[in-house]
Amino acid sequence: IDKGVRAVVPVLSQYDTGGWSRYQLGQEANLNYHDFQTDLLKKLSKDPTFASVPQFAEYYEKFSIYRVTPPNVFVPEVPWPELIPPTDGYRDTVNIRYRVDKRSSDVVRITNAAGALVRSFSTSGGTGWHSVTWNGATAAGKAVPVGTYSVQISTRDIVGNYRRGTLAQTIDVVRDVDNPQVVMVATKSTGTKSTTVTVKALDASSGYVDASVTVGGISIGRVRILRGKPGVIRVPFAAAQVRKGLLRLVDSSGNATVVPVG
Repeated sequence: IDKGVRAVVPVLSQYDTGGWSRYQLGQEANLNYHDFQTDLLKKLSKDPTFASVPQFAEYYEKFSIYRVTPPNVFVPEVPWPELIPPTDGYRDTVNIRYRVDKRSSDVVRITNAAGALVRSFSTSGGTGWHSVTWNGATAAGKAVPVGTYSVQISTRDIVGNYRRGTLAQTIDVVRDVDNPQVVMVATKSTGTKSTTVTVKALDASSGYVDASVTVGGISIGRVRILRGKPGVIRVPFAAAQVRKGLLRLVDSSGNATVVPVG
């Protein structure tokens, strides 16, 4: 018996997730097996043979409490990032991550400043990190107005213990008011009536910038410049004429900058 106790006691902690029991290492127990373990620990804790082994009573108490306790939710201390519509590949979604201490089915609700529901997600998983991704829109796909939105997370474990959603964190949906900045413009003659205009642009809040060259008020070439990359506009005009034109940059929110090409 002593040999068996010496083998069991050191590994008891490995079968405790901090909110539920494990069937085997890395796998949470189902309800029947959790109850089986709890009952076994109860019997061992009350057996005089093991009076000198307090760990049995300790884990019996823990597992009994887990049986009637709703899942606990933990969110990162670092705030979730701002969300900047429209959808352009840059900061237009927010990954809402949170951790639970036992297997649960969750409902994530996003509400506006008036408390009205704008979007909800249902998800489930075991102990550890859960996540949903919000794109700043309602379930019908309509973009929400600029403002601060609250995130509430409700959880229910496999027993049915329910924790009503409480404020986890907030998400700010902000308007992009940053104008694109021209980093570099270079023209190169590629023929008598052909020129390339290479543009590098910077925009703090957009995933792309549309660049166009106009001469005499007429657009003669355009290109979409993806974030962090240069764009090349090919125009059927001589370089000297192109250099007299204007370069217009417009980001995904409509903010614009106009500068001379030359």
